[in-house]
Amino acid sequence: MMSNKWAFSLTTFITIFALAFVATPAMAGEFDVSLYQVQNAAGDATLMDVSHADGLQVSPPAADASIEVTVNFDREVVVPAGKVMVAGYDKDGGLLPAVMLNGGDTDDPIPNATAAKMVTLVITLGADGTAAQMVRKVTLKIAKGIGSHDPFNDDTSKELKTDIHLLPGDRANGPDVLKIALVGEPFSPITTATFEAHILLSEEPMGGFKADHIDAGESTVASVVKLASPMMAPMGLMARPGPNNGGTAETLPAEIAPTDRSTAGLATWRDDKIHLYLVTFNTKEGEKTVKIKVKDFAGMERPTGAITQPSYVRKPDSMLTEGRDLLTVKTNTAVTAIKSAGIEVKLLNEGIIPKATASEDGFLVVAKNKAGSAVRNPGDAKKSPAATARQPFGLTYNLIEAGGLPNLEAFLANGGTIDLVAPDGPLFISEIMWGTDASLSEDSSVVNSQYIEIRNTANVDIKMGDGTHKLVFYDAGATLPDMSVAANNIQDRVGTVGAGGFWTLKGQSGRTGIDEGTADVVAVIPTLALISMQRKPDDDADGTLASSWAASVPPGLNFDLTKVGTRVGSPGRSPTAYPVAPTPAPEPTPAPVIPVAGAMDIMITEIMVDTGNGRLPQWIELTNVSGAEKSLAGWSLMITNAAADASVIGATVNINLSGTLGVGGGEGMGGTMGKSLLLVGGSARSSSNLAGSDRVVDISSQVNQRGRYAFISTMGFMAALIPPQKTGVLAYGDTAGNLGADAAWDIPMDDSGRSSLIRREMLADGMATMGTDANGWGLASDTPLVSGPATWYGSDEDAGTPGYDAGGPLPVELSHFRPARDKATGAVVITW
Repeated sequence: MMSNKWAFSLTTFITIFALAFVATPAMAGEFDVSLYQVQNAAGDATLMDVSHADGLQVSPPAADASIEVTVNFDREVVVPAGKVMVAGYDKDGGLLPAVMLNGGDTDDPIPNATAAKMVTLVITLGADGTAAQMVRKVTLKIAKGIGSHDPFNDDTSKELKTDIHLLPGDRANGPDVLKIALVGEPFSPITTATFEAHILLSEEPMGGFKADHIDAGESTVASVVKLASPMMAPMGLMARPGPNNGGTAETLPAEIAPTDRSTAGLATWRDDKIHLYLVTFNTKEGEKTVKIKVKDFAGMERPTGAITQPSYVRKPDSMLTEGRDLLTVKTNTAVTAIKSAGIEVKLLNEGIIPKATASEDGFLVVAKNKAGSAVRNPGDAKKSPAATARQPFGLTYNLIEAGGLPNLEAFLANGGTIDLVAPDGPLFISEIMWGTDASLSEDSSVVNSQYIEIRNTANVDIKMGDGTHKLVFYDAGATLPDMSVAANNIQDRVGTVGAGGFWTLKGQSGRTGIDEGTADVVAVIPTLALISMQRKPDDDADGTLASSWAASVPPGLNFDLTKVGTRVGSPGRSPTAYPVAPTPAPEPTPAPVIPVAGAMDIMITEIMVDTGNGRLPQWIELTNVSGAEKSLAGWSLMITNAAADASVIGATVNINLSGTLGVGGGEGMGGTMGKSLLLVGGSARSSSNLAGSDRVVDISSQVNQRGRYAFISTMGFMAALIPPQKTGVLAYGDTAGNLGADAAWDIPMDDSGRSSLIRREMLADGMATMGTDANGWGLASDTPLVSGPATWYGSDEDAGTPGYDAGGPLPVELSHFRPARDKATGAVVITW
């Protein structure tokens, strides 16, 4: 007979053994739910764009005051009305309670009474008499936990939440590239290692506009900086003036230059703004034609199903247009190496430089390529001009080719000098067509338009061909032969470096359309004239001085009229009127080199954490404490927030800094205006001393805020300044915040109003504090500092001193101290 203990153990074993053969039911899971389609009540599909991380952007319903949102469940479901919530907001983010589901139809509160995968929700926009046009955003949320209609499936749905942004009714265009423009002289050759361009977009892509959105051609993108986003386009960035558009000022179409912003097709983003960027490019060594364009922004994140998204396009017709969405830049950062002895180009071919007559001097045009120069060929250059063999204006010049000419644009732009050497004369270099043609292919043919004109003032023909008549090219810095030595036979000398220093070429490069066909990106039209530079007719006009040269003026003479393109100059004759050379501008005073700030030069001096219940932006004040002007090039600010705070960004982000901070000036609070930089979490009102200041920078686009105006967690944060790194080990500058094992402390908040935290650089006993110390910070409202000059960002009732830094210890250590400004009189009342 078994004992009771043994019987119990055997029974337990049998039970466990039996359970092992019983199938365990599958655990219930969650199935997906996604947005499928948004349309108006008439069934018209709306334009969708999901280039932004915080929801959809759609055109509004037509005449209907409602939209239909179709949602796709992975299982058939019946959606209870209590699981669906909608809310509407105006353009300023104000809640519009009139937006409701199914028009508030109490007879049909359930979105779908019959089980289905596709569920359509009707969202009324204009209920209770509210104008539908006021609704600029609708937030839709379907709570999780909706059960499958399949009785044998225990899965429940996931949550769906999305924002649907409604734009004005005529915003039908997709995002466009509105303008690409070179900063500075728009068609001058680039001879420096870097150059800059403005790019103007009608909308900002998700995550910001970055270097990989740009096709930089024969260059690389060094940086992309977002500038202020204007509500309307500055006309200088939109329309091309006459000199940049073949002499004809550009008139913008209505969709690009609207008279009423509320009906504009210009900005396509939800904030009614266009977006301007400054892009810096690095050139590559060697002579290049750089074609810059913005790539189509295809492949952006988008929902599945029937919703479609238009790509970012360069123009509505997707045709590249110079100056609008295509920028052609000539870069000449490296020229043919020229020895100090100079490169000689001999004028051979037994050519003749015609003699001067009673009415006109004689001329020889030396072209790099005779056909490419478009100069009309007057006849046999080996013969003296004959009146019976030549047409008018062709009697007094010859045309020869000298393919050995260097690229005159690159050569002269880099400070080159040209000597005209001949045993007979007198001869002068009187005109230079130095410009390149941007419409030609990217090889030596772009310089075929170049020529040098030589003027003969003697009354005898000068015959060449023995090698003693030549042009000699000297690079900048070369040792030049003495012109006063007769044996050197130097008839004339011209160049861009003379007694007055370096000067900029007169005239311009251009694009004639010679090498462009109808199938190319640009039609065969003359788009920009090539303009030579003329020398003063005086024999004593020094060819190395800027005052001796000026850009040629129309009409162009002696050009072949059958050639495509517009050229301004007078090769082979005197112009009908010599251009007046402008008075040389005084040499600019070199700008002082501003040193980059060191790690100890910039401090975090004041922080506004309180958002006033999400109504006002947070901000951080940085101050230059070095006592000298410093550059912020290469600096950044890294902010890490408490991971548990979902109202702001949860990840570490970097905010790029730029510009300079000076040594300050002004009166009151240490006189430090100019030293401080205010990083703000959104646009807001401010005191007059901050309005329009370049010391206020909106960083909201850099930090991708989740909460309105918030980028600093009220639970915990750490802000760290990062100077340019000089070693492989990351080195920080000043830090501030309460995150970290050794720095845990509660962030002070004012219960009665919005107050900033002011940095206490030292205690009353002279002990220094750290930005991570609790005793290093105090509420501005607990100090008399706010009784100084009125300065605020967000609300005039804020307590703070943005733009000022008093330095040193805070003046008081009282536990209860309350200054307030009387709105009626402006007086400060202090209680404690």
